[in-house]
Amino acid sequence: MTDGPASSQRPSSAAPRVAFPPSGPTRITGIAVALYVAYACSILDINRERLVAGFAHGARFVSRMFPPNFAPDKLELLYDGMLESLQIAIIATALGVLLSFPLGLAAARNLSPLPLAWAARALIGLFRTFHPVIIAILFVKAVGFGALAGVLALIVASLGFLSKLVAEAVSPGEPANERVSALDSLEAADLDESQVSRLALLATDARIERRVRDAAL
Repeated sequence: MTDGPASSQRPSSAAPRVAFPPSGPTRITGIAVALYVAYACSILDINRERLVAGFAHGARFVSRMFPPNFAPDKLELLYDGMLESLQIAIIATALGVLLSFPLGLAAARNLSPLPLAWAARALIGLFRTFHPVIIAILFVKAVGFGALAGVLALIVASLGFLSKLVAEAVSPGEPANERVSALDSLEAADLDESQVSRLALLATDARIERRVRDAAL
């Protein structure tokens, strides 16, 4: 016989779980991060006065946007800027795609001698290191303001991504000392002509969307 419902309820031996158990290293890390943030704010001259002034400047900047100015000369200026940005993006993406194939093939360890492959990979890594704005500043110093500096900067930015994509696509994984022809490599990677073309189109689509945004800068 049972003693009733009370006897069926056994006390649980498991201890209740704590959502955020106390941890000494975690607390020390949090305190260290907080101290570093305070130190960084002090050396970067981040203070309340600058924040208040910044909000005031931002409010004045936003207020100048209203009401919108639809004067013919303003609309023409806006149209010309949009058209130039689109042209820069298309030209830079097209040239970037074309130049990325030889650079990507040179970076493929199964196609190129090891010194050439590592040199090409180092160049690709260098292209991927810098932000397009930094590259644009360098080209502005070299060739001056204008569309040419933007096109060159976005070509370099496209090469970093597309060349690495090509190098990885045509490398089926053979050891570095095994050199094969480009055709054999494409076959070993199961990439026929239509797939290579599709790869180029997908890469172009992925890059041109970002290049349009970067060209506006």
